[in-house]
Amino acid sequence: MKEIADFFKSPAGQYSILIVIVILAIWYLKDLISDALTGKGPEQILDIIPIEQTNLSYPIEQYDIWADGLYEAMNFSGTDYGQIEEVIDQLKTNDDVSALINAYGTRTLYVFGIPAASANLPQALRRELNWYYSVSDANETLSENGITIQF
Repeated sequence: MKEIADFFKSPAGQYSILIVIVILAIWYLKDLISDALTGKGPEQILDIIPIEQTNLSYPIEQYDIWADGLYEAMNFSGTDYGQIEEVIDQLKTNDDVSALINAYGTRTLYVFGIPAASANLPQALRRELNWYYSVSDANETLSENGITIQF
């Protein structure tokens, strides 16, 4: 037993522990990303959803601004849940949601700065949102605003 304890105190033992931790982290992240961005994740939707522009609450350019903001909020410096929630709170009609999904299109998602996969807005939100601000929270806000489209 003492030999085992001595081994883990040595540099070789410490590197062994580190290697095991790194392998487990990679395995966990691979499965997590794979589930979120492949067939196990949300269903693929059309890149362009028909909208009735007269039902939009904002100028069409606003949806492009929000889409770019959501992409940045989810991809580069940690998740900015406040920005995501702020955008969701502004949506007032089904066509607002559709216009935002269209503006987002399909974008490359990154993990630790490495391109991981492509996803549309509902897929990206399902990948990114968690207990702090979840997809259920976003869908609840949409429902409260009378919107039937759900992420």
